[in-house]
Amino acid sequence: MAPKGNTDRLTISIDPDLKRQFDALCRWKGTNMSEVGQAMILDWVKQNAPPGFLDIENKQ
Repeated sequence: MAPKGNTDRLTISIDPDLKRQFDALCRWKGTNMSEVGQAMILDWVKQNAPPGFLDIENKQ
């Protein structure tokens, strides 16, 4: 998933070994950590948003 328009930077704390594994797997799959992270966050938001929340956010 390519970023659409403007993007913001997000910094998280993660176990160094997990980060290395994540980076290696992303590269092996031909993607990058930002693209995979953005897709995972989008899925999480969709699964956890209360009914109507995303409709309200998209109108603002």
